[in-house]
Amino acid sequence: MNHVKRVAELIDEDVVESREVAQGQVGIVLWIKSASGRELVAKFNGEHNENLLIEARMLDDLFALADIPSPEVLARSSDCLIMPYVPSHPGRVSESAEAHAARCVARLHAHSPEDGRYGYSYDTLIGGLDQPNPWEEDWITFFSQHRLVRMGRQCMEKGRFGEDVMQKLDSLAERLGDLIPEPREAGLVHGDLWGGNILWGEETVAAFIDPALCYADPEAELAFSTMFHTFTPRFYEIYGEHRPLSEDFWEVRKPLYNLYPLLVHVMIYGGGYQAEVEQTLARFS
Repeated sequence: MNHVKRVAELIDEDVVESREVAQGQVGIVLWIKSASGRELVAKFNGEHNENLLIEARMLDDLFALADIPSPEVLARSSDCLIMPYVPSHPGRVSESAEAHAARCVARLHAHSPEDGRYGYSYDTLIGGLDQPNPWEEDWITFFSQHRLVRMGRQCMEKGRFGEDVMQKLDSLAERLGDLIPEPREAGLVHGDLWGGNILWGEETVAAFIDPALCYADPEAELAFSTMFHTFTPRFYEIYGEHRPLSEDFWEVRKPLYNLYPLLVHVMIYGGGYQAEVEQTLARFS
């Protein structure tokens, strides 16, 4: 595929400059400068599946539903997604930018579905993996069955771990309601909130990218953000001023909620993530 030619077709404009800026789960990402001077980002999918179209739909929703910075999709197809280029600030994140991130995430989580259910109006993606979002009346059913058990079975079927680990995961899923009370309400979550999916400006967040949307317990999102130290403690302090955290968040909810992103990483990468899954299962057995 001639990537530059494909971009020119989609934007109906010549490309005068381009360079590869990243490679990810989907494919390569190009920085593009058009003949009119526009700077764009083009994301390619060589498999021609629906992944980029789902990502575009999620970005549309993030742009429309939440008052937070996110890129507008300018052109889309099964093989290419085009967005404006968002300059980001390299180096240490400023205190004001992190405070802005906390306020943005709190606003995002304040967006609840009208009927209060958990799930989403369509299935989404996380790390290139399918993420089903059937509507459920209660959070425990949604999280245990459509996140933990489903991803655990995929890991087992791929040979990432054996039936013994899956049995422990099934057992935990059955008891999850005894460990975590139902949350106050469902909130819209970005779903993949690690540092690589936040473009930082000098004083604010420039954009949140690569979402994995659904309506969930917002604290599941906060838990995931701790896995790779996306934020400093100041973020959680400011977030808590808008949406107070549960008393058991750090000791109970955080490790239990992080089982899902850990299973996603086991599915994609295997390795040491399996040991972390087993440690959490042992702790709550």
